[in-house]
Amino acid sequence: MRLPRSEDMRATGKRHPFHNRYRLAIDAEGVIQGGEITVIGDCGYSPDLSDAIVDRAMFHADNAYSLGDAQVVGHRAKTHTASNTAFRGFGGPQGMMIIEAAMDDIARQIGEDPLTVRKRNFYRDGREVTHYGQQVDQRQLLHTLVATLENDSDYWARRKAISDFNAASPVIKKGLALTPVKFGISFTAQHLNQAGALCMFIPMAA
Repeated sequence: MRLPRSEDMRATGKRHPFHNRYRLAIDAEGVIQGGEITVIGDCGYSPDLSDAIVDRAMFHADNAYSLGDAQVVGHRAKTHTASNTAFRGFGGPQGMMIIEAAMDDIARQIGEDPLTVRKRNFYRDGREVTHYGQQVDQRQLLHTLVATLENDSDYWARRKAISDFNAASPVIKKGLALTPVKFGISFTAQHLNQAGALCMFIPMAA
């Protein structure tokens, strides 16, 4: 059966919408000391892969930043919509969006550029353990990569040009962001962590 696109979009599952909440404690420099993050995945009328998707959202609620002494809680909400399913990212983008929104909120609160606040909160020596207890071993690559992108993109000159444009433009506004991503592989649904290979060995004539 092949449905018309309009019916297909109404009836079939989509990426899980999320409702996220956070409360974070920061110091005067905008560095996160701890807090509470709640992620709520809209499963639709049945769970499908919702358990694993909400798990991944919880594991990616830090993105590339140390949360300090934080608690992350996930909920699966049964609603009246079509059952939602897995899309690319598998819950990772939904988890990351909350901490990225928080970085922008912190930057506005302390009056700093969002990139400056992001860099201060990166995983680093002494702050290298995630909220779920895993050590981030390659944390220095994060600093090196972002510094390279910041320099190669001429971030600060472009940021200044955008600020000047926005100050002179009452309606049309521009924006610029440099945002890292820390993305883990594998699934909490163990049966998905598998693959197969067919190997054929053909003897060659002498």
